[in-house]
Amino acid sequence: MPDWRKLINWKSVHETDIKNDDIVILLIGQTGTGKSTFINTATQRNLLAVHKLLKPCTTAVAHVRCNFPGSDDGGDARGVVFVDTPPIGADDLKGQERAEKLIYKWKEDVLDKRRIKLAGILYLYRISDNRMPDPPLPQYRKFSEIFKTDVPILLVTTMWERPPEDDALKEGRQKVIASSWQGLGPGLKRKRTQADLQYAGPDAPVTKHDGTHDSAWRVVDELLARRLSKPNALS
Repeated sequence: MPDWRKLINWKSVHETDIKNDDIVILLIGQTGTGKSTFINTATQRNLLAVHKLLKPCTTAVAHVRCNFPGSDDGGDARGVVFVDTPPIGADDLKGQERAEKLIYKWKEDVLDKRRIKLAGILYLYRISDNRMPDPPLPQYRKFSEIFKTDVPILLVTTMWERPPEDDALKEGRQKVIASSWQGLGPGLKRKRTQADLQYAGPDAPVTKHDGTHDSAWRVVDELLARRLSKPNALS
């Protein structure tokens, strides 16, 4: 296991600077799920603006590259590029349409035209909400309609470090969220279809991020391990 604390050579980069051998990870989620915070935590730098309230700070696609942890000890020497995106599931229709256009254009410019390979998608979802405002699976269905690709996706619950609720309550919410994501629980307006099983099903992974640096890289490690073992098709 690499030492997640050994990170060097971090920087914000333009999409044209992304290399074919980079490990490119796309982060998606609603406003306030902690996408920018996740990247800042992973790189241990405040590279991206973060808003403490549920207001979107990310209004464009942004990229941050760092060396893969452990590369200085003979590990994977490729760069990891985190891709921060505008929030999906915006309350206002114009905001949602703008986010969709930006993400689709990024896919077209980077993945399609330049043939950069996407390693996977981290879909962040708040554990701190008392109720599921928008269940993850229906929300992701909408996203997958504009972003069709064949990579693994990992649903990541965030805000575990937020007080004052105890872990038992949050663990209960985790089970409800996992059931919804796997198409087995509440929040679905229609039955799970065969198409849904392409990216979520009974074995669809759900993990948690506790807000720490080590946790961020464990999440990345889990996503990349899934890519090697059992990728999910989203197309």
